[in-house]
Amino acid sequence: MRRQRLQFGGVFLNKQRGIWYYRRTVNGKRKLTPIGKLAEFPTKALAKEEAKNLIKANSKPKVASFEVAARCYMGSKRWPHHPPTAAGYRNYLVNYCIPRWGSIELSKIAAKPLAVELWLAGIDRAPKTKAHIRDIMRCVFDFAMANGIIPLERNPLELIKIKGASKWVKPKRVLTYIEWERFIAEVTAEPQRTAIITCLCLGIRRAEIWGLKWSDFDFVKGTVTISRTIIESRVYERTKTEASAAELPLDDELVQLLLDWRARSEFNRDTDWV
Repeated sequence: MRRQRLQFGGVFLNKQRGIWYYRRTVNGKRKLTPIGKLAEFPTKALAKEEAKNLIKANSKPKVASFEVAARCYMGSKRWPHHPPTAAGYRNYLVNYCIPRWGSIELSKIAAKPLAVELWLAGIDRAPKTKAHIRDIMRCVFDFAMANGIIPLERNPLELIKIKGASKWVKPKRVLTYIEWERFIAEVTAEPQRTAIITCLCLGIRRAEIWGLKWSDFDFVKGTVTISRTIIESRVYERTKTEASAAELPLDDELVQLLLDWRARSEFNRDTDWV
């Protein structure tokens, strides 16, 4: 059987970065367009299908449908490079926005923004999730206006209100000290126990604690520097926000706990992961 090929290019996986790219030659120069992360497209066949969508969108830039604008946005430099953010945006667009609004022209959506508000009200999701879906649709309209796909005007998605978007559906569950003692007494496996206690004491994210190296600790001063994250086995030399990158103080008992773990761990060099 003859192998099916993409027109004017091909798909390949950058194994080091774990990202699929659509590669083609334009005016004698090689051009790479990111398709998505390996976690989003685990097979080459899925990556090819997504590449076809990108080709379809970019081959018809004058057709101002929502899907065309969304696909162009996903293949642009404006698309977020942070994998969790990109995966979340793609989920909202592919599973919610495009199935409902993909074939409709942007101008028609802009003319009746309340139709989008009624649609969002009928989705069985938390208000905060509905707000995220609205926001990604707003990004598509911003991109379309910035690229001249539609006239530059007020973004119609700014008129949509989501009731309770800033409130929690369920109240936060805060453990009492007695509940915490009962919980941690049941956690005996390492390094899970030390990781959980460290998270509690420092108030850092999971991705930030996975990114800790022994060189980040200054046990003499009693401080630790939070400077990187690990997400889906990929290391990022940055934190989620600038405010998260900081030097934090260590309690004396936490210092002793970490030193005890370092003494038992086979990965105890300064360059090793904690």
